[in-house]
Amino acid sequence: MTVVGLLAEAKDERRAAMDPASARHLMDTFDVPVLVESSDQRAFTDDEYRRAGVEVVNGLPDADILLGVKEVAPEQLVRGRTYLCFAHVVREQPENRALMRAVIRQGARLIDYSRIVRPDGLSVLGFGRWAGIVGAYEGVRAYGRKVGRFELPSALELGRIEGLLAALSTIDLGTPVIAITGSGRVATGAALVVQAAGANEVAPESLRTPMPGAARFARLPPEHYARRRDGGPFDFHQFVRHPEEFESGFVPFTQSADLLITGHVWNPRGPRLFERHDVLDPGFRIRTIADVTCDIGGSVPTTLRAANIESPCYDVDPVRFQERPPFSSDGITMMAADNLPTALPRDATAEFGAALVEEVFPALLGDAEDDGRVAGATIAVNGRLTEPYAYLASYAGL
Repeated sequence: MTVVGLLAEAKDERRAAMDPASARHLMDTFDVPVLVESSDQRAFTDDEYRRAGVEVVNGLPDADILLGVKEVAPEQLVRGRTYLCFAHVVREQPENRALMRAVIRQGARLIDYSRIVRPDGLSVLGFGRWAGIVGAYEGVRAYGRKVGRFELPSALELGRIEGLLAALSTIDLGTPVIAITGSGRVATGAALVVQAAGANEVAPESLRTPMPGAARFARLPPEHYARRRDGGPFDFHQFVRHPEEFESGFVPFTQSADLLITGHVWNPRGPRLFERHDVLDPGFRIRTIADVTCDIGGSVPTTLRAANIESPCYDVDPVRFQERPPFSSDGITMMAADNLPTALPRDATAEFGAALVEEVFPALLGDAEDDGRVAGATIAVNGRLTEPYAYLASYAGL
């Protein structure tokens, strides 16, 4: 019988791949035992799993399928086992080369959550919505302090989505113009927050039209923040395949927006939202940026470094492009924490675990035909790379 194991995460990670309710649901639905590796830092306590009828153990030598959130330590791999995690190897990340090579040596099966997609191309798993929720909340919080209008407790202090929404309902947001880039899960989470704060959603074009007396926001899909260099009509598939053929279309929004929240995926071959020289334009209005994507040197040039959820903000001198203490200058205040979902670990874990049971385990355990979502996310098995990931051969030491 297949045994599923829930790994204890590394230091400073309070999320898990499954909450107690999801683990119980997995056991009941597929008649498989689930073991939980004991952890004193997980947002859900060992006793909560025990109360759900899930066995808590000090190690997982008997588990066949092991679930984590972050990368598994190479030394923890057991020969021939199946591991699911955010592996961060498909771009040949140097810091995870040892993991990739250990997977090959141990003949393990590695499945990357980020590569699990439905036949229509939509991703199945991720914490993007929670990154958008926490990032937008911390962005609104930073904006309130920046303009001296209101104070909010941190997302980390509140700990649950209900607390964030309750806190937002108490503020007078004022009349800011808020631009949210992207149209996926991150942007959806961000939109939930700014609506709760009192902003009304409008069409992207309306952000550039003066509308006194109302806080408003718009979600900007790619055709609103990028445009073809040759002046031709926007084509999304061309944008994905050849981002180098596009330039920024976002700069006009810098003249009207007060708060920018990024929720789009940036390709290094594609355009930035704006350049350093744009910040010096007298018409550049944005003074608070919540860079949820947090790409250093990426689409937001004022993101000088990744911060953390405990201290998510810093200021940037727009002339020298040097960091200053947060809220200490008339420069640009950056919210650039790179571990946002960890502020709401219970909510994020519960949603992730439910999706695992409903969307992945039927194919993983063979109760339903795999429509490609598991096979397409399997990077290696039995000491070999699968065909879609054959390009990793040198990286994997083959």
